[in-house]
Amino acid sequence: GGVSPATTAVSKLTFSTEASAQVPGAAMATARGYATCTSNGTNTYWYAGGTNNNGSVTTSDIDKTVFASDTTAVIPANMDTGFHTRAAAAGASTFGVIAGGYHPGGTTTNAAHKFTYSSESRAVAPGYYLTNGKEEAAGISARNGFTGTTYDGAVTRWLDDKTEPPNTSYGTAGNYGPSPVYKLDFTTMTAHSYMPGATQSPQRDRQATFSSADAGYMSGGTTWIPGAYAVHNIDKLPYATETTARLPSSNLSGYLWLHAGISDGTTQGWFWGGNNGGSTYDNTTITKITFSTDAASTAPSPMTAGNYNLKSTNSATAGYSFGGVTYSTNSQKLVFSTETTSMLTHLSPAYVLAYGSATGDQTAGYMSAGHPAYSMIAKTTWATETSDNMPSSGCLSNARKNTFCMGNSTNGFWAGGSPGGPRPGTTRQRRPPAPP
Repeated sequence: GGVSPATTAVSKLTFSTEASAQVPGAAMATARGYATCTSNGTNTYWYAGGTNNNGSVTTSDIDKTVFASDTTAVIPANMDTGFHTRAAAAGASTFGVIAGGYHPGGTTTNAAHKFTYSSESRAVAPGYYLTNGKEEAAGISARNGFTGTTYDGAVTRWLDDKTEPPNTSYGTAGNYGPSPVYKLDFTTMTAHSYMPGATQSPQRDRQATFSSADAGYMSGGTTWIPGAYAVHNIDKLPYATETTARLPSSNLSGYLWLHAGISDGTTQGWFWGGNNGGSTYDNTTITKITFSTDAASTAPSPMTAGNYNLKSTNSATAGYSFGGVTYSTNSQKLVFSTETTSMLTHLSPAYVLAYGSATGDQTAGYMSAGHPAYSMIAKTTWATETSDNMPSSGCLSNARKNTFCMGNSTNGFWAGGSPGGPRPGTTRQRRPPAPP
């Protein structure tokens, strides 16, 4: 429907492609505008409306569009006389409510009507009357409709119909020896518990990670096993089973360590930066994982400049890198919707260096300095893309590097780390060579 001129056209928006196209078979029975509608997930019902450009000529028809067949037809039920245009509507799973509206004579109404989907019948509903007459209002309803004060069904997100992720985090043990995975329950703040089924093979450290709503992904890293130092493996840890397995046909673009991960949380994640332990210290290729298939591919845009030993976190719409050996105070940004990258100069405070870690929420990102002389945590506000160091109350309890970081929607946590200096029994830190 619509006006200028009044039309019968119905268009369909396909969510997966975000493409809209007119569907001739679903055209309304008569041209109209100023109608309103509700849906039960199977059909949409179009209530009344005006059949000319200004709505002065009205119809009481109710049309039904069937999603399965993309067809529309008039049903026997109709609206009552008058007030057929510019009403508001909202729906539950079993019925819709149409309220308010405009009469061509120049008056409005507060009356409400209930349309029952199972019988396709309409009746006046005094209990839903508006407090005063309204036209061109809008209506919304809770997902479980108009009844009850609690909801005992599945709690799912509107954007992807996923249930809320578990309020837990998972961490690997790090270098030298096996790679066990530990779990922290944020709800009870229970200390990490060892999970034998999630142990990685081969052992490795200095990996990159990100998470979907259903699983964690861990990639690359160094094994410290002679002859096979760096790997390009991508492992998946489904939260439902808490077992780790390598994705057999999905690998990084090369053997990498000291790289980082970002994710939009719903459809895909990206691994970027890092080095291969040989001559390539500043990897620019970005590897993308599509969550629906677990397939790995090369992202269309590389990093504008390479970096390694970087830290990353993301907003709802973009991922950001911080620190690293190469970038200093610059940051790389990847926009999720376009997969384009850009360099943001001087986004990081001067003390955000290599060997730190980062977390964030949908408002800001937080990153530790990553140096044995500094305990500060920096904050980047996504809306303005500006950064500053947190006050002393927001710093780590002591200066350290090589921490690992985790967070949920309300809190971030830093754990582990080193005050600096060589490893026991060594005089310097080795750089593993690239695999043959």
